[in-house]
Amino acid sequence: MESILFKIQDTVIDYANVISNITHVDVEVMDKNFRRVAGTGVFKKRINENMENESFIYQKVLESGEVAIVNNPRIDEICTNCPTKKTCSETFEISAPIKLDDETIGVIGMISNDEKAKDVITENLNDYLKLLAQISDFIAAKAYEFGDMERLMETVT
Repeated sequence: MESILFKIQDTVIDYANVISNITHVDVEVMDKNFRRVAGTGVFKKRINENMENESFIYQKVLESGEVAIVNNPRIDEICTNCPTKKTCSETFEISAPIKLDDETIGVIGMISNDEKAKDVITENLNDYLKLLAQISDFIAAKAYEFGDMERLMETVT
């Protein structure tokens, strides 16, 4: 069954692009089925792919419903059991849950692949955390609105 995030994929992609354009870092969104709903930069050509074997941190965010900050990929404790740890090119990552009601329906992440982007994120970390939380809420609100519309259409037909 298609996730609610895929049903509003165009909106999710728009939000990812806006964040990326403002922050100059890559952004991706994964749904609870481990599919990439949106991606910018190095992830743009990989939209709709299954991420189950490469989304170790996102899986942790899905399970916990909490933000994850990875300051030193390959070294931080959260990366210890990651199967792609040895080939990881990331230099920094912030991942936030996307919650609808009390369910985590996806994860939005800001990823840097070079030291310059890492410096930009770390210098503005609190602002970026607020931005991710706000965009996560916007995506959840759009998902809720879409769900309401689906339920309304079911009662009409």
